[in-house]
This record gives sequence, C-alpha cells and structure tokens, in this order.
Amino acid sequence: HGYPSADRAFVAVTCAAGRSTSRSPDDGLTVEYDETLKRMVVGSDTLPGDVRVDVVVPLKFDLDIGTSHKGCVKIKNMECDNCQVDTENGTTILNSLKANTVKVHSRGGKVICLGTIYGNVDIQTSNNVEINKLQGSTMNILTTDGALKTKYIYAESSHLSSSIGNIELGSIHGNVTVQTNAGTIKIGSSDGCLKASTQQGDLDVYISQLEAVDLFSQDGYILQLECKT
Repeated sequence: HGYPSADRAFVAVTCAAGRSTSRSPDDGLTVEYDETLKRMVVGSDTLPGDVRVDVVVPLKFDLDIGTSHKGCVKIKNMECDNCQVDTENGTTILNSLKANTVKVHSRGGKVICLGTIYGNVDIQTSNNVEINKLQGSTMNILTTDGALKTKYIYAESSHLSSSIGNIELGSIHGNVTVQTNAGTIKIGSSDGCLKASTQQGDLDVYISQLEAVDLFSQDGYILQLECKT
C-alpha cells in the first residue's frame, strides 16, 4: 500500500540464527537494475549455504531463478507471464502461482506445489514431486528416481512419468498419459482419455467417466477398473 504504482522491489539477506561470522551476510550479493530492459538481477557466487535471500517484487514480475548445491527456492503469491526455476539439489516450493508458463528443472531436488498453480507446467527432477492442484492447458511432470503424487490436475493434456518411482494421482481431468517402468500407478479418479502403462508395477485405477482408456502392465496386475456411466 505504500507504493501504489507497484514499482518497488525489496531484497533482504539473513543468516541462520546463532551463526557467528565476521562478514556481513550480504557480502558478495549484487543487486542490479537495467532500466532499458526493465530487469532486476539479484545474484551471488559466494554466499554461504545458511544465508537466505528474500526478494519481494511487484505482483506481475517474470521470474528466472537459479541456485547451486543445496540452495532452495520458495515462490509464493505471484502472478507473471513466465516463471523459471533451475536448481541442483535444493527443494523448490511453489505456493499459489499464476503464470503462462511454469518451468522447474532440478538435478536432484524435491519439487512441492502448494495451493493452486495456474499455467502450462513443466517439472523435471530426479527426486520426489508433490502437487496439490494444477490448472492449465498442458502439463509435463517427469521424475527419474522419485515418486510423483498429485491431488488435482485440470488440463487439456497431461504427461506424467517416473522411471522407478510410484505415481499416485488423485483427481485428473483431460487427456492424460501416465508412465512408469518399475513403480505402481494409482489413480483415484479419471475424467477424460487415459493411457497408463507400467513395466513391473501394478495399476489401481478408478474411471469416473467412461472415455478412451488404455491400461497396460507387463509384469504387474490391473487391480481395479470401475466405470460409472
């Protein structure tokens, strides 16, 4: 409310409680603004791992965030065109985000989505993925070694896969493809066209509306298939 034009950003740096250091916690942190490009860059290659950087930006502000090692990312209550996050082994938490495109790529960090994430979402990691609700046109969720768990997905087209982890989906809507090699697939409710396949795991699926359904398990069992017309 102090800046009705929404033309201010704030950066705060804090270190862990009880940490003793002779350096200022913001040593090595740079904050730059390009007036021509209307772009602000906050970065550092030297901040220690127990230092937190909080950045408060106007509501509609594109985000491009990257961390190394175990650096974590938390984004809350944002609305923008593009949101991109790249991490190595740190956890990414998205909470109530609205964007045209949302990309989260991580080498080995967890990805957690709280509230509702609106937009076309692309998540890739080797760790666990936990999602409350996604809503948009296209969804691509990939984890190589972790489990994948969602409560709600509303999309025209969704592709969800895990190489060796279990996939547990709550309520899914639209055309959905689900794949895993060694994990089990469990779907609480599917409304739309569904293609689900696993090589070594079991399938537990409930179909709420009968449309095109393709279920395949090479070495496992299809435990449940119920249809309500």
